[in-house]
Amino acid sequence: MNWIICNKCFAPLYRGKRPYHLTQCGHITCQSCLQQVEKQCPQCDHVETMSLALEEPLMPKVIPFFQPLTENLEILLKVVTFHSNQLKITMQRFHDLDKKYEMAKTQFLELKQNFNTLSKNYANLRNVRDKLNKKLSSFAEVEKMQIKPSRFAHHVMGTPSDSGISVQQSCFYSDMPEVTPQSIHRAKNPIISNSSQSLNLRCTQDSFLKPNNISMINRNKYKTANSFRQRL
Repeated sequence: MNWIICNKCFAPLYRGKRPYHLTQCGHITCQSCLQQVEKQCPQCDHVETMSLALEEPLMPKVIPFFQPLTENLEILLKVVTFHSNQLKITMQRFHDLDKKYEMAKTQFLELKQNFNTLSKNYANLRNVRDKLNKKLSSFAEVEKMQIKPSRFAHHVMGTPSDSGISVQQSCFYSDMPEVTPQSIHRAKNPIISNSSQSLNLRCTQDSFLKPNNISMINRNKYKTANSFRQRL
């Protein structure tokens, strides 16, 4: 601190009246000039300024102002290096994020374009589906209209008049033929002849033969007929 002087009378530390003071506006004054400087600083004309006595031990916040410049430069160099390293880390992170952002932006634009294309294709396919559904519905209605009259005609319509076949004449026969040839069995066993004549069949509208009335023939007669067949 031997290099400091009073900023009012310019007396060095080793010759001026101690203690020297550091004013609020950043100037130094000796004890002799303190009252005048507190009223108004001769360097900056600051009025009613406050001061701090420069006595050992100095306050921590004042020490850096009176340290050798080399020490301050070393500290300052460490501070600058620290800030520079932090800035490099920050900038590297920024560049990484910027690359990721560009990649994400490119992918987003591609996906957006694909989405628009798929949306158009989906809309076209939906229109085609709606048209096909309408056609299918119309075909189903036409088919229903065609099926109903055909079923009605199948149940109601009879044999055509110009075919030469009547409903009653469509039957192949009305009576069951005899069980055995007439020349052989009718004379020998009249039971078979009577039983064959009693089997009557009726003819339906669809030209199918169904039994209409089977005469009451007991089991003994059938057994007799079967035994007679076996003998032949």
